[in-house]
Amino acid sequence: MINKGWTNMSFGEIISFLTDYQANGSFAALKENVRTYKEANYAVLVRLKDLRENLENSRNFIYTDEHGYNFLKKSFLESDDILVANVGAGVGTTLLMPKFNQRATLAPNMFKVILCQAIVKKYFLYFSNSLNFWQQLKLVSAGSGQPKINKDQYKSIHFPLAPLPEQRAIVSKIEQLFSELDNGIANLKAAKEKLVIYRQAVLKKAFEGELTKKWRKLNDSEMIWNNVEFKELVTSSRNGFTGRPNEDGIGIPRLGITAVTQSNSILANVNDYKYIEIPKEKEDTYRLKEGDIVVCRQNGTLDYVGKFALVKDPIDRLIFSDSLIRIRINENELLPRYAVYFFNSFGRKEIEKKCATTAGNYSINSTSIKSIEIVYPTKEEQKQVIFEIESRLSVCDNILVNIDEGLVKSEALRQSILKQAFEGKLLKEEELEVCRKEADWEPAEELLERIKTKKKN
Repeated sequence: MINKGWTNMSFGEIISFLTDYQANGSFAALKENVRTYKEANYAVLVRLKDLRENLENSRNFIYTDEHGYNFLKKSFLESDDILVANVGAGVGTTLLMPKFNQRATLAPNMFKVILCQAIVKKYFLYFSNSLNFWQQLKLVSAGSGQPKINKDQYKSIHFPLAPLPEQRAIVSKIEQLFSELDNGIANLKAAKEKLVIYRQAVLKKAFEGELTKKWRKLNDSEMIWNNVEFKELVTSSRNGFTGRPNEDGIGIPRLGITAVTQSNSILANVNDYKYIEIPKEKEDTYRLKEGDIVVCRQNGTLDYVGKFALVKDPIDRLIFSDSLIRIRINENELLPRYAVYFFNSFGRKEIEKKCATTAGNYSINSTSIKSIEIVYPTKEEQKQVIFEIESRLSVCDNILVNIDEGLVKSEALRQSILKQAFEGKLLKEEELEVCRKEADWEPAEELLERIKTKKKN
């Protein structure tokens, strides 16, 4: 049941498209001749990537060739044009063309939507960000290979059209609620940034001996901290077992890279394993035990490479993958927990300096890790350092969890607002009555029919 005056229709009934420019030759060929086309002052081909990176500040434009320039020189893009990505991971993303000081036209993987007079632009844009839209898009663009959608598929998406005054009122109400929501999100993010700074300050003071100053005074202990290369304290290091795990539970459990990279604590997630077959005689070589340290050896994200995690309560026969390095240290001299905290904070800058990069992938080896200097006090003071860190960070971590939950709920609330809006449930009855008294109120179906008739004449 839809609201009085509303009608359901397909996009095809309310939109048309700018004729898009398909490059004469491949898109790759255009990229190869960027300098030539730029110097010829042809038009910029606007891509989703450019829009997301702030078009005015982008420096990596692709330009049309002469054919494309002549083909679309009467149809250059203007600010506030509606652009939709039709190919790639961002397929269906709908954005407005910003103000831009160069001639611009559509890249081959974008199209421009032109709305009829029966629809308010922002009303359409908000619908194009709703879960209803994305669910339909997924159905009509389903297929193998690279995600894409053609114009006929896009035009088949169904859309709830309200009378014009109600569209304006819905847009106004959405913006009011989103503004309040955005303020709340901004506050949560600001609080999160402060907690991150606090966490860094705690760890910095911990490894400068500041947090244990009172402890040393109470225990009549001098500040005796050693500064040595990590290799002096390492008893063994090894890359993990190379092989492909299986989903059938055959073999023995193998810890993968995500056990370290996706862990929110200093502990490796020992339950994040898959099974792998390994020769019996090699099991002991790769077995993990209590107190082992595992380090992420390679990843496409620099923040993950060289991340340390402590193995605690490993399950029986657990081994580790070749994406990890296992390090064992002299526990009579250095506590593994202390080492993990140190390298994930105070020693992090040195780890990043020693990371190698190849084709966008970062890596580090055990030799580089062991060459980094570590500062540490006596074992008794190490225990106190760990206590001082964890007593502060446990509170901090609990607050961060609550903030992250709040951010997730905020996005769910945003979608809930859009859902109510396009189900006709966002406006109260008194707000609807005000809309119905406006001079241009008429049922959406009649409005659309009148516009179609006017066009024919």
